[in-house]
Formats: sequence, C-alpha cells, structure tokens
Amino acid sequence: MKYLILGGRSYLGKSFSQYLKKNNNQVIALNEENSNFYSTNLLKEVINNENPQKIVDFKFPIVSSNNDAFNNIDLENILNTQERLIESLNQLPDNNSDLYLISTLNISKRENIYTQYKKKQEDYYKNHLSEKNKFKILRLETVLGEGDVSTNRLVPYFFSKVFENKKLNLNINSRRKGEYIFIKECNNFIFNSSIDKTYKKNAFTLTYKNLIFRLSSILEYEYNFYHKVFWNNQKIITKEVDKTDKTNQSLIELTNWYIKNKESFKVG
Repeated sequence: MKYLILGGRSYLGKSFSQYLKKNNNQVIALNEENSNFYSTNLLKEVINNENPQKIVDFKFPIVSSNNDAFNNIDLENILNTQERLIESLNQLPDNNSDLYLISTLNISKRENIYTQYKKKQEDYYKNHLSEKNKFKILRLETVLGEGDVSTNRLVPYFFSKVFENKKLNLNINSRRKGEYIFIKECNNFIFNSSIDKTYKKNAFTLTYKNLIFRLSSILEYEYNFYHKVFWNNQKIITKEVDKTDKTNQSLIELTNWYIKNKESFKVG
C-alpha cells in the first residue's frame, strides 16, 4: 500500500510514517521544506506521479489546548495546505485516493483555538472535496508516547519542568479529565481505519491530576528521581504504583524514554 503523508515532520506524522515502513508499506512524507510549503504544483505532481492509494493529513501547526501556544501562528492562513491539496485533487480527475484527516475527539465539546480551527479544517474538506475521493475523519484522544517533546502539551511539559527545576506547580482543576491513547495504539488505529478494518482503540480516561500523580510516582519509586510537584499549591504525595496495571506499565515505559532523553528538550 502506498501512503502520502502531510505533516511528515509532526510528532504523529513522523511516528505513523515509521510504523508504515516497518510494516512494508510505501511512504511519501511531505513537510514544508520538501514540498515548497505544500505548493499546489508540487502536490499535484507528487499525487499524479506516485498515485498513492491513501492520503493521511496530519498537517496542523500546533496540537495544544493552550490558547497561548497559538500567539505566533498565522491563523488566517492556517488552512492553506488543505486548500492546495483539494485544488490539486480536483485538477486530477483520474485520481481516487482515499483521504483521512487526523482530528480530535469530542471536538464540539471543547472550546479553544485548536478545536475551533480543527473544526474549520474538517468543514473545509466536507464542503470542497470531490466525491471521487473517499473522505474520513479519524478522531484521536490525547496521544502519549516516546518522542513527543512539545512542551505545549502536558506530559512533555511536566517532564521538562521537573528535569530542569525538580519542582513544578500546576494550577488545573483537580477534577478535569483527559482521554488518552498511547502512540503504538494510535498508529494501529490509523492504519486499520485506512484499510477499512474495524479496530477498537485501547484508550483510557484519567484526571489530569491522577496522570501527573502516576508519572511523578514512577519517577520517584522506579527511577529514584526525587522532585516536588504541587497541584494548586498542594504537594502531591507519591507512592509506588501497581505494576500489574497495563496503563502503569505503559507509563513506566514512557517515563523511561523521557529519563533517557531528558537532555533533548527544554521548556518552551
């Protein structure tokens, strides 16, 4: 199977490209540099010459619920890539590539800049893409995994701060919940969805506080990394986690990656 990936240097795009190659699929991964900023002519040339069966769109400037992360983003032109892709596909009448847009879960229930513009992205595809190209939106939970160093997101931010200062205070509602999926499961879901195979995601829900409590406990009890985390100015009391719990097992693996790569990223 041949895949065209938009956003090939993003965390998810890069990880999925590697996943595809390991499973003997052909991959053309585009980014701003190798696509001349996703020019219409280059997109049309690549699609016409390579004729990918699947196009997966990961392209979005930042994945974050923090509105401040978008302060330096040109929001007026945020859909340029999608506009050029649709223009390219519509100029190729013989192309019938299937198109998959990576989006977020419960998009209508979340009010922030990220969900606002992801919704616009979804609507643009729905309203402008030709019927000859099958279109599907793949909705993801918050993805956790090795390699994510974007401190606009909670988990990389947590690790970067405790590695830098050995101290962190988070001011977030203690009851606020997040829905999560690990990167390996995310890749399995995207791939199986792209070949029309039913796949039940193994996702999980935790409060933000419980997630940070588990990661902080793992750092201290599994890796002897002593630090202090405060939640709304109250110190989190850590304890040894249940290692028979599958979520904890994956969180231990995740923590191990951050421990080994703690010099690779700094607080943004």
